[in-house]
Amino acid sequence: APAFPAIVRADGKLEASDRFFRLLGLDRPIPTISELVGEFAVADAAEDWQGLSELIREAQRTGKTLSQKLSVAGSDKRFMARVVLADSQIYPNGASLVWLFDLTDTVRELERLEGDAIMARNAFQALAGLIEASPLPMWHRGPDYRLSFVNTAYVEAVDGQSGDDVVADEIELVEPVDGVNALSAAAKAQEAGKPVERLVSATIGGERRQIKVYDIPMGEVGVGGIAIDMQELINARTDARRQAEAQRK
Repeated sequence: APAFPAIVRADGKLEASDRFFRLLGLDRPIPTISELVGEFAVADAAEDWQGLSELIREAQRTGKTLSQKLSVAGSDKRFMARVVLADSQIYPNGASLVWLFDLTDTVRELERLEGDAIMARNAFQALAGLIEASPLPMWHRGPDYRLSFVNTAYVEAVDGQSGDDVVADEIELVEPVDGVNALSAAAKAQEAGKPVERLVSATIGGERRQIKVYDIPMGEVGVGGIAIDMQELINARTDARRQAEAQRK
């Protein structure tokens, strides 16, 4: 069995195999539950083992099945004790049956996953903050290619009230070009499996401007988007070309 049993009689005497005690790291049997608790109820593990004594008494009194996590001070060992009422035909004066499970590997894995989850949450918060503070309009589309998130720069670009309102009203930054709307462009990028860029016109802050739009496929979670205002660069190139032509003339 994946657990080791021990009997705790009504008078507190403890009956268990050598394997039970070896699992706890002991090289000798302990005669009573009070001595066992006294052996381990130290430092940060004291509350766990004192709670075990209370559970044993409650199980003997009520017949309930109860559980208690146990740790060992100065060790990474983790256990689960499940306490049930022992068979009254075998122990007519009352006794508890304690099943001890070694959860060390499981707890290590849970702690690792918890650490990974904390790191992922912190990274997400940092990334979300960066996206929100970005001066470039950025957005995300779900698997149906409809807007699910827009940052503040996007909201300002479309003269929206808030990100939630923009998403709810499905306000697109980019107008349809040659029959291709923003959703179709995102779908094409997803099908291609790589970022797709296009130069389009858009009304930003009441002005018509040229912007470069990137649709970035993100697998099953949808498609991301970034818009870069190219108008000043285009204007500069136009001015430079005019100056060059004037100088040639």
